[in-house]
Amino acid sequence: MCALSLVDFRKNGLAQQLGQISSCPENSSIPQPITIPASGPDGFDISVVYEPDTVRVSFGGLEQDFENADDAMVWINRAMSRSYRLRIDFVGLRPYCWQLEKVGDAGPPHVCLASGFAVMFWAFRRRKTIYRQNR
Repeated sequence: MCALSLVDFRKNGLAQQLGQISSCPENSSIPQPITIPASGPDGFDISVVYEPDTVRVSFGGLEQDFENADDAMVWINRAMSRSYRLRIDFVGLRPYCWQLEKVGDAGPPHVCLASGFAVMFWAFRRRKTIYRQNR
């Protein structure tokens, strides 16, 4: 896994950093992720895997595929800003739903990206929600 500092990422951008994949010591035939660490203890990591036909980005568990690096870069920049936060819903101890929300001045947050899976008997289990935000 190639680690990328937040400062390097903001300075050079994703397009230039994708070239780092080939310099990783792991097997070059397997797509290697570029990891942007959380900006603090309340933030979330962002991982980027570049493949010939898609760019897969993980926003702290929220998986999203993009057609190209430019589209992915827009959402990575949003996820690193103060205007967006990651909402993670749990049933019991397991996360089951992730939402990248735009936090506005008035009204409820606007969900922009979301993923998750079904949970059986969720009504009988304890639920909680946590929020993570890069600053």
